[in-house]
Amino acid sequence: MRTGLSLGAIAAIQLAASLVGQLIVLRIVGVGLSSDAYIAAQSVPMVLGAVMTASFQNVWLPRFARVAHDTADLQSAQAIALGQTLQFLLALSVILWLASPWWSRILFPGLSPVQHDQISRMSGPLFLAGVFTAMSGLLTAAMRATGAFMRAEVATLGGAIAAIVLLLAAVPYYGVEGAAWITLARAVFVYVVHLRQSGSPGVNLRSTQTSREVWRELRVVMGGGLLIKTGPLVDRYWSSKADGGGMTLFNIAQMGINAMTVVLERAVLIPASPEFTRQIERGDFAALRRSYRRCLIRVVLGVAAAGLALLALRPIWRDLLLWLLRIDPIPADVIFTTCLLLLPSAFAAVSASCATAVLYAFRRTRVATGIGVTAFFASLALKGVLFSHYGIPGLAAATSIYVLGVWACYHFAVDRYIRQAGR
Repeated sequence: MRTGLSLGAIAAIQLAASLVGQLIVLRIVGVGLSSDAYIAAQSVPMVLGAVMTASFQNVWLPRFARVAHDTADLQSAQAIALGQTLQFLLALSVILWLASPWWSRILFPGLSPVQHDQISRMSGPLFLAGVFTAMSGLLTAAMRATGAFMRAEVATLGGAIAAIVLLLAAVPYYGVEGAAWITLARAVFVYVVHLRQSGSPGVNLRSTQTSREVWRELRVVMGGGLLIKTGPLVDRYWSSKADGGGMTLFNIAQMGINAMTVVLERAVLIPASPEFTRQIERGDFAALRRSYRRCLIRVVLGVAAAGLALLALRPIWRDLLLWLLRIDPIPADVIFTTCLLLLPSAFAAVSASCATAVLYAFRRTRVATGIGVTAFFASLALKGVLFSHYGIPGLAAATSIYVLGVWACYHFAVDRYIRQAGR
């Protein structure tokens, strides 16, 4: 419990620093065309990075946990994992960067030609930042497998704080494009520190093809994850059709909710995830069920506390956003309503991550992927209908309904596998 609270606290500080960085950019450039282009440019690199980071972490974390007692085996596993990530993600990132003039016009039809040009220029550093972030994620997973939970988080926090200083200096002169390059500098800094903390395991490019079992699992996980995690792209496709600045308003609400989601994931899931694998290997399925249920209870309590805090801010909400971002009262009310409607998605997202960790520990990657892919296609129609009728709040409601449905399916699958294994 103490580890979870410590991780949650440092994650909260990290995300506060990241949010401050985003708010600095928005305050300097204002909510409008440039901010919409900046948010749109982040979309595809963000989704690609999230898919790759989560996929490689989910597949490699159980393997790191099994060899965590042997330094040489752990170093070898990290080198192979880094080699796989670099080979695959770097090639894909270069292709998508070169294709940015095309996909930006397809995904964001409501933006202007000038904004599409900005997106293309910002895509290069943002894609490259995603490569370093994914590799840092693997090193972080290996440190977590050995129980060194706090060590990796300190480096991430240092990168976020350094980025704030750079943003204050660069954005007034170079605008949102300067912010994109600072994102890359931050990712490189964090990766270098994590590499030193991990004992500089190196990057094994020659042995990656020999780990066929890992590649098979990665194909399944990445194939489904690529669809599942494109939810933000769908959201930004629709929000780009809102009035100027609409994409930014929706993103501001998402930033707050996503920050809370990450804090809860690190506080609740990170300490529990390696233990899921060990409990399955020991055959202690009663303990596995208790661990999983404790995770869900902590998520409920965390989301409830966040909801009460948000309601407590309601009397000063307009003044707060006017002071922070120079946002007028009506858009501020839209952001508040959107945050409330996205709260259930925070509970569902963290709970689904807990369930997914159990399924991956059971090596049931196809089950998790199948559920996510089916739900994703169902969400496409739901988001289109609710956005068409209710605008940005409708899009937020559709997002919560979608993520709640995914979690419910994952939960029933986890319950079934635990019962079957315990017989």
